Amino acid sequence: MRWSGVQIPPDPLCGISLEAKLKVSNLSSPVRFWYSAFSKFFIMSKYDFGGLEKHPANILRLISELEGSYQLCKYMGFEEDMKILDKMKRPYYKLYFKTKKEYDNPL
Repeated sequence: MRWSGVQIPPDPLCGISLEAKLKVSNLSSPVRFWYSAFSKFFIMSKYDFGGLEKHPANILRLISELEGSYQLCKYMGFEEDMKILDKMKRPYYKLYFKTKKEYDNPL
């Protein structure tokens, strides 16, 4: 994998659980404790479950996807699915306006 001109070798243990990585590595116990306690904080990316910030722009992206699905269901005649998607959109609109207000007024 290449990133900004630096070649990063692939992780040979990428498909192995954290516990298995700790058993394979020869880490001392204090380092092992630190790694097991804080590794999720450092390893988590925006592609992990819950890794994407609940920023108003990200919530709008989700709303946009739901609106697009709603329109496709409308054009294809799936009325029941339209109703389900409409119910799904409502809490995200509320969350968007709430977070937008918090980001605009950070007091």
